[in-house]
Amino acid sequence: MKVNTAAMNDNEPVTRQANRLWPLYAVGLALMAFGFYFAFFESAPPKPTASAKIAVVGTGTDSVPKDLDRSASVMLAVKPMSRKSKVLLQQSQSSKDNKTVETELRVVMQDTPAGGLSFERSYPDVEIQIRGGEGSLDGDIPAHVADLLMTVRHHVELDPNGQIKAYELTSSQSGQLGPLLAMMKDAMQMLSPQFPREAVNVDEPWSYRAPYELRSEDGSVTVQGDYQVSSTFRGVQVVDGRRLAVVEQNLSGNGKGKFKNGDATESFSNTGVGHAVFFFDMEAGQVVRSGVVFEQVSSLGKAPGVQSTTRLSLEPAL
Repeated sequence: MKVNTAAMNDNEPVTRQANRLWPLYAVGLALMAFGFYFAFFESAPPKPTASAKIAVVGTGTDSVPKDLDRSASVMLAVKPMSRKSKVLLQQSQSSKDNKTVETELRVVMQDTPAGGLSFERSYPDVEIQIRGGEGSLDGDIPAHVADLLMTVRHHVELDPNGQIKAYELTSSQSGQLGPLLAMMKDAMQMLSPQFPREAVNVDEPWSYRAPYELRSEDGSVTVQGDYQVSSTFRGVQVVDGRRLAVVEQNLSGNGKGKFKNGDATESFSNTGVGHAVFFFDMEAGQVVRSGVVFEQVSSLGKAPGVQSTTRLSLEPAL
């Protein structure tokens, strides 16, 4: 992977070791809701990528259905039920030379109850695909990262209102995966809305903030920021006899950080706005479908800002 030093420091060479580490950092950062993008990099000509095997058909829409029962208030509370879901994290961004780079992370996510509202989370199937621009990462790198992610295990603990109390790595992993795992945690947080602790009425809004942080093992990458989230219960949809509460979200956020390249340090910043819709199965006490779209602009040092679109989708894995 060749780093575009014009976006960083024209006089500072990039070491072979840094070159080997950056693909893992870039994969993770490119998939976060606020991130650092492949658009700042150039790379070798792309290898063809195979069609995705994990089919996510996009039922996690960010559009509010029209056929809703809006007659009553509801109580939204998480229950200790097992869940197996397909998750799609997709990002498309314009590069510094106006070309488009697309990154996809497709994951089968398994949550197994572990007492109370604690869950053991595993990822039995993972795919990473990167396409577009003048080039993309060597095809072996995404496949290698996907293989590593399938060995990852997390312990997740929730409040009854859906707030994440704990998200702990329980498997032993290479430090190079740290940034990607942190970004996965942030993405899953975006796919896990917080609910009021009392019943909510139709069109009644509530708000909260959700911080995030990234720090690479060697300290060369640091990013901090938060999301501001406004949620509204829109009504109940009945699907195959199951009552799904539909919650709409508007979100915004910003982040700031630094990237060290040798003796040089570049500042990083971004800002964005988004929209999401969640379908909460009130009998199962779980979000069963969701869709998030987030538009943002990121800047590294004095380089022009980069526009990107992030899409997240969650749906049942049958």
